[in-house]
Amino acid sequence: MNMEMNVKKLTLAMVVGMLIPIAGVLAEQPLAAKALFEKMMMASKALNYEGIFVYNRNGRMDTLKIVHLNDQEGEHEELTALNGVNWRVIRKNDQVFCVFPGNNAGVLQHHKIRNLLGLNPAVTLSLLEGHYLFAMEQVERIAGKISQAIFVKPKDQFRYGYRFWVDRENSLLLRTDVVGEGNKAVEQMMFTMVKVYQEVLPTLEKATSYLRETNQPPVQARSSMMGPERIKWRVQLPPGFFLAEQGIVGHRADKKTFEHIVYTDGLASISVFIEKYPHAKPLQNRQAIQQGAINALALMDKNNQHRITVVGEVPTATVQKIADSLNSDF
Repeated sequence: MNMEMNVKKLTLAMVVGMLIPIAGVLAEQPLAAKALFEKMMMASKALNYEGIFVYNRNGRMDTLKIVHLNDQEGEHEELTALNGVNWRVIRKNDQVFCVFPGNNAGVLQHHKIRNLLGLNPAVTLSLLEGHYLFAMEQVERIAGKISQAIFVKPKDQFRYGYRFWVDRENSLLLRTDVVGEGNKAVEQMMFTMVKVYQEVLPTLEKATSYLRETNQPPVQARSSMMGPERIKWRVQLPPGFFLAEQGIVGHRADKKTFEHIVYTDGLASISVFIEKYPHAKPLQNRQAIQQGAINALALMDKNNQHRITVVGEVPTATVQKIADSLNSDF
C-alpha cells in the first residue's frame, strides 16, 4: 500500500515537473509575439528596401512593386501596379500622391494612419492589448527568407484577426493574412521578392524623386478640425476604437466638400464620409458593399439631410454599428 502511494506521488511529481517548463514556455509566447510585433512595426519605417508582392482580395490577384526609403527628409514610398491599369501611389511622410496614366497626378490626402504596406508604425501595444491576443505560430520560408508567424487574434466580433509573417533576420513584414470567421483569410499580401539595403541607393532615390519635383495642387484639400471646433457628430464606437482624424475635404474638380472622420483601434481603421443634401443624392435604401476585408455601408442620416458612407477594413457588424449610431448636433 505504501509503495503504491509512493508511486502515485512520484508520478504526480513527474507530471507537475513536466508541466512547469511547458507553462513557462506558454507564458513566454505572448511576450515574444508582442516583442516581434513591435520590431516589425519599427522595421517597416526604418529599413530601406524594395520588393514585389502579390495582393489577393475577392479572388483577384494583383502584383505590385514597392520601394521604401528613410533618409534625412523622412519616409518615402512608391507603390506601382505591375498588372492592369498602370498607376502609382507615392508617399512622402504623411503626404500621399496618386499618379495615373498620362501623368495625371495630385495629392490625395494627408494620411497619418498607415504606410503603403498597411501598417501603422506609431501604434503602441498599450492600444492593442485590451482587444487583441498575441501568439507565436509556425516558421515558414517566404520570398526565400525564413519568417516567423505571429497571430494577433481579436477578442470580439468588431475587428478582424491578423497573421503576420516576419523576417527573422531584419523583422521586415513578408506576408499578411487578414483573418475573418472560421480562421479564414479574407485578404492576403505576400512578398515574392524583397531586398533590404543598408544605405539609400541611387535606384531608391530615383524611384521616389517624383515627390521632390512635383508641384501638383491637391486633388483633395483638407482642413483639419481636431480641436474644440470639430464637427459635432456623435457616434457609439465599438470598444477600443477612437477618433484619429477629422476634417473638411474639398475636391478640386467639382468643388464639392464633405466631412471626413477616421476612427482606428491601432490596427483597423474606419472612414466616415458625410455629404450634405442636396449636394449628395438621397438614398432610398441602404447600400452595402463587401470587397475582401473591406466593408462599406451608405445611408441617409436620421433627419434625411446628410448622406453617410462608412467604409473600413472591419467586419460588417462594425460598419453597421457605427452607421446606425451616427447622429449630429444640428
